[in-house]
Order: sequence, then C-alpha cells, then structure tokens
Amino acid sequence: MDLNTAANALRELGHPTRLSIYRELVRAGHEGLP
Repeated sequence: MDLNTAANALRELGHPTRLSIYRELVRAGHEGLP
C-alpha cells in the first residue's frame, strides 16, 4: 500500500462511527463478530 492510499484510508476512519466499527472488528480478530 502506498503512502497516499494509507493516508486516505486513515482519513476515512476519522469519522467517530467508522472508527468505533473498525475498533470492534480489530477486537474480534480472525474469528469475526457473532
């Protein structure tokens, strides 16, 4: 992933709702959410 693509992805996560969803997915790990 190039620097511009990574920066754009992180900018989109700046929205509080998106960030909270992302955090839940990271916590769930490979097993996923129920």
